[in-house]
Amino acid sequence: MSEKAVIVVDREIPIGLLANAVAVASFSLGQAVHGICGDEVRDASGNLYRGVIRIPLPILAAMPERMLQIRDTVRKQDFEDVVAIDFTEQAQRPQTYEAYGEVMAGTPGGDIVHRALALYGSRKRVDKLTGNLPLLR
Repeated sequence: MSEKAVIVVDREIPIGLLANAVAVASFSLGQAVHGICGDEVRDASGNLYRGVIRIPLPILAAMPERMLQIRDTVRKQDFEDVVAIDFTEQAQRPQTYEAYGEVMAGTPGGDIVHRALALYGSRKRVDKLTGNLPLLR
């Protein structure tokens, strides 16, 4: 398996915000990476199960500052092959997507607080970015 996906999450946010951050990052990753989800399957009784992700998706824990460091590294040209999905504190507050866009447009990059960061790319590249992070427990 040459591709790897992970979600890095802020280990200190409340469980409800954490679950929301992981869910949103997962949805966005599924949209960004064509073919990451498998086809529908049926059980022996004929019940339908929608496709799920084809590869493992570990949830790793980090502090927001570490997530920002990872994101800054991915923005460098030598990591352009890694898909990165940001889910920020700024995204969790607004009630509409339009309001989110306005909040982001008014927030300097240095003030962005990461809640979750989904990454997808070659195992070697993703491990280089996240290899020392622990699993969320």
